[in-house]
Amino acid sequence: MTANIKAQSQAAALAEAGVYYAMLMLMNKDPEQRWGIDDQVREFEFAGAQIKIRIIPETGKIDLNYADQRTLVKLFESIEIDEVKASELADAILDWRDKNELYRLNGAERSEYEAAGKAYGPRNGPFETIEEVQLVLGMDAGIY
Repeated sequence: MTANIKAQSQAAALAEAGVYYAMLMLMNKDPEQRWGIDDQVREFEFAGAQIKIRIIPETGKIDLNYADQRTLVKLFESIEIDEVKASELADAILDWRDKNELYRLNGAERSEYEAAGKAYGPRNGPFETIEEVQLVLGMDAGIY
């Protein structure tokens, strides 16, 4: 138990060191050394441990529990998904999170999941984790 507490404390201290180092590098006066908010993974060693940091811009995130159909279609089109597939995915996401069994034009409710051989149906509620998006009918690893 003591070893676990020690390991957790060390991990927390290393994580905090990584946050402070990232803040320092974001404010670096030298533009050649300054980090950007660019989703790039950066690695460095500190106190005998390898630390990886990725800075993701918050403005680029979309809350799938509140995004409308148009926003979702544009999101999928931005990663070069064709218009038809983008519309199907958007409607399937909206059907996943709505509270009814009425399906949208290109959506998917319980009967479509059953027809696809899935042992589950849509949540009919908000996404609880981002990983849950992988369960939406039509979603694949490449799109996720």
